[in-house]
Amino acid sequence: MKVTEDQERLVLVDFDWWWACGAITSFLCFVWHMTGSPKGIILTAMPLIVWGGFCGCFLWLSTRSHFIFDKSKAELRWSRMGIFGREQGTIPFADFRTATIRTEWSDLDFPTERIVLVTKSQQLPIQTGFSLDSQESQRATLVRIRQAVADARKLPKNTPTSRP
Repeated sequence: MKVTEDQERLVLVDFDWWWACGAITSFLCFVWHMTGSPKGIILTAMPLIVWGGFCGCFLWLSTRSHFIFDKSKAELRWSRMGIFGREQGTIPFADFRTATIRTEWSDLDFPTERIVLVTKSQQLPIQTGFSLDSQESQRATLVRIRQAVADARKLPKNTPTSRP
């Protein structure tokens, strides 16, 4: 996850690059198979279905999330875009309850974590999948989110932030 911050806002951008890499790899394997194998209706149709399915699954799982914590407006603007569409919304900081790290265990007893924003009406994960970022990186991002919201709540409404 890429995190940038200035006086006015905290920006988080998350892109599931490994899914996009999987789609590209599936496509390249399909091309390699089609150029190097004997041609026949069965031998051509089967790889097309299999590799097309792999490529489609990887693209379906690939999403790009954009979260902008605007301190001067005391709101979060977020969007999530995938192959089938886009979700977006705005949440005022007044509706925030907390930001937390949700940990789940995989079938291989491997802990996976992601940051989740808890508001009055919903729980909004920053990442669509569980992150492969280090625990230190996740916790540092969590601290920055909490600090951005806390800073904005201390300011009078619609006043630009300023730091010495």
